Amino acid sequence: MSLWESYYDAIKQQDWKKALRSLESLKRSEPKNPQAHLKIGDLLRRTGNINDAVNAYDRSASLLLLPIRFR
Repeated sequence: MSLWESYYDAIKQQDWKKALRSLESLKRSEPKNPQAHLKIGDLLRRTGNINDAVNAYDRSASLLLLPIRFR
């Protein structure tokens, strides 16, 4: 099972800790994937960890804007 499949399976089961573990693994294997950081932000927000959620959203935005900065 891929990390994304593991994440979606955990979401279906509403197992937020397992979903976060899957995303953390995904973030390590794909550090420049803004979707991983965005989903981490969503999960952290859902669980009430607002400060870390904002940091994850900020990282996602930075990765999305990186190609624009070099145009």
